[in-house]
Amino acid sequence: MPTNLPGPSSLARMQACIRSVIPPHADSPSEYAEHGNAKHEYLANVLTHGREKALMLARDEDREWLADIDTDALPASKTGAYAPEVSWALDMRTGKCRVLGQQLSRKEARFRAMENEVVGTADLAGLRPGTIIILDYKSGWLAPAAKLNPQLLAYAVMGARAYSSKQQRITQAEISIVRAPDDAQPWVDTFHVDEMQLDVAFMQMRQTYQLAEKALQLAKEGRWDEIPPAVVGPHCRYCPRFLFCEAQMAIVKAFTKAPEEGRPVLPVEALTDDEFLEFSEKLECAETVLEQLRIRHDGRLRQRPIPLGDGLIFGEKHSKSDHILPKPAREALMQLFGPALGEGVYNAAAETVTKLPKERLRSALRALVLPGLPKAEQKITKLLESTMDELRERQAVSPTPTRKICRYKGELPLPKLEDKTG
Repeated sequence: MPTNLPGPSSLARMQACIRSVIPPHADSPSEYAEHGNAKHEYLANVLTHGREKALMLARDEDREWLADIDTDALPASKTGAYAPEVSWALDMRTGKCRVLGQQLSRKEARFRAMENEVVGTADLAGLRPGTIIILDYKSGWLAPAAKLNPQLLAYAVMGARAYSSKQQRITQAEISIVRAPDDAQPWVDTFHVDEMQLDVAFMQMRQTYQLAEKALQLAKEGRWDEIPPAVVGPHCRYCPRFLFCEAQMAIVKAFTKAPEEGRPVLPVEALTDDEFLEFSEKLECAETVLEQLRIRHDGRLRQRPIPLGDGLIFGEKHSKSDHILPKPAREALMQLFGPALGEGVYNAAAETVTKLPKERLRSALRALVLPGLPKAEQKITKLLESTMDELRERQAVSPTPTRKICRYKGELPLPKLEDKTG
């Protein structure tokens, strides 16, 4: 029977708010989640197949930005040094752990586990004598540091218990968060874990999962008053129970209740300092609620766009925009305007070595090129268009697929085929 226990990626949230484990739950499909999944899959394929084949395996719309990632600076370039996407199942009652496989889908890994097992999948795992090595890719900066990261500590516990044997015990771990932004240099945060810390991490895991099982049982019996109340905080961002959370609903009600007679809806100016601080905290929470609703709103329209009549669609519009390639653009600008002026335009327009936005190119042309043209030719739109045409001619521009939630004229897209396998 597949496990129904949340994985280590939910540990920090469970420790902050045990009610987060209680159904109903709802996934929050978003462009950011798709972006992160594409990056994880690509980096795993780089390790397994090499960079060129990994790019070929990526979706057409992802190849360009994936190609900008400096994989040589990442562990993904060290073929054979690590295993990608390793899944384990840890029995929280016996403490025994086993390997489920590599590069399994989340559904397949959970299906292979037993009812009382917790499933965890590390982005990269490796072994040295007596030491398990865990690396986890992160695109943003919201995750706790490696030293304080319950998810990585859980993977270390799983790996150490899965690979220990009579011949060789795994008594230490090296856990790392690998920050892998799209257009900046990677950065690694590493923490070394000793045997005692591994034991403490397992005891904390066991305690958390015991509380989770108790909360689930109390909810099943309808004994809600005995379950600790929901706690609002940064951990709410990706909580699957977000839309059903009592604390989040209370925040929304506080901002939408009818005003008292003779008083404005939100008398902010009349609040005392203490009242204003409370209001400020509620406002931050309300913004989080709205952000999550927007993610789910957009996800719904990506999956099921709505026909509005007269050829108008409310959904995700797919189009292409110009992506200026900095290196060939620099050479093209120097040929077009001369070495000195072309170099000046490039330096003013380039945001990073991998990014040259069109709007920055417009500003650079306005400041450096436009003043030197005859009065009758000083039109920035015409200058930008002619410059872009020259860049296209010199293959310094690449069309990039873009997606935007909006109302647009077009045809209703065909529904996506669901994967019935597994």
